Amino acid sequence: MRRRRPPRWRRGLRRLVALGAAMALTACSGLPCRLGAPAEFVSLGKNPFAVAQPTPVGRYLHTLEGWQGELYMGYGDYDENTGPIEVSAYNPRWSSYGTKLRFPTEAVELFRPIGDRLYAPAIDPRGDGPSAAVAVGGPDGRWSNNKNVWMTHVFDVATFDGTDLWLVGSRKTQAIAVRSRDGGRTWETALALEPRGADGDFARFHFVLVHGGRLYVQAQDRRGGMFPRSNVFDGTGWTDGPNLRPIPNTGAKPLAVAGETVYFGARGVMAFDGRAVRLARPPQTRIYDLVVAEGILYVLDGREVLGTQDLAWWIPVATAPAGTTSIGVLDGYLYAGTVESELFRYCRPVRPLR
Repeated sequence: MRRRRPPRWRRGLRRLVALGAAMALTACSGLPCRLGAPAEFVSLGKNPFAVAQPTPVGRYLHTLEGWQGELYMGYGDYDENTGPIEVSAYNPRWSSYGTKLRFPTEAVELFRPIGDRLYAPAIDPRGDGPSAAVAVGGPDGRWSNNKNVWMTHVFDVATFDGTDLWLVGSRKTQAIAVRSRDGGRTWETALALEPRGADGDFARFHFVLVHGGRLYVQAQDRRGGMFPRSNVFDGTGWTDGPNLRPIPNTGAKPLAVAGETVYFGARGVMAFDGRAVRLARPPQTRIYDLVVAEGILYVLDGREVLGTQDLAWWIPVATAPAGTTSIGVLDGYLYAGTVESELFRYCRPVRPLR
């Protein structure tokens, strides 16, 4: 027996109810999606502090970090000595940009959440004296400038045992790693390496990682190239370690995922398990950024965002806007930052990988 179709008015009512439910869901979740449109990135405007920078590189959004309900953005151009830099964040609840701290550095290119704090190293402190080393966001949301140690450059931040703090970078011509055991009030030089090259060269530690109860750094001379081996701290002293094969001349951005540490390498995304280094993901075009959220590694390869939970199976997640230089995740949503200081949000939550 053929089922009778409901009256036209009832069909129309059902469509209106479904439309209203979808619109209510969109409004409650703060989604900037167009109803019925394919998943897409939607512009949230431009970071007003980054867009005011005087150089094109200074206007890039170099890094994005979700923390305490806001998305933090790094920008600046330390080759051209810009700055100071506003430690700035986007608040999705208020759809607004705000500043937390005027930080006397020429750029911010990295944020590191450690414990209940967020750290931003001063990649190139302004001035000739101890004007800045690391900006610190506390659990109460207040930010401060820790300048209790003088370094020429600070490229990365880590903790070895959960109670201490490490900064790595350079001081004059030496690659330097410094350690604080009292919350950043005082610092000690844990390792200092002279450049191996000719007179006039200088060395730097561009990154630091902790894996399996050991801390790893690997120096590079500006002209002489990468040191052949890493240096490993086991809690009592230093030994030689493997060549980690990081990307030269910049931070490797080490991140923990799937029991390994992944980072930018010269040949793509590298993975280190404490024994050996392997290539986890060769680039299809150019890898711009890495971020880990809820156990998932997201990689920005050209404009394609790929995700993996096991470093073996990679799935496409989204296609980023043209000019994207950084990605981040906040409260389940994927964000993209561009060369023009513009911030985008993917209009649907990132789904768990299957």
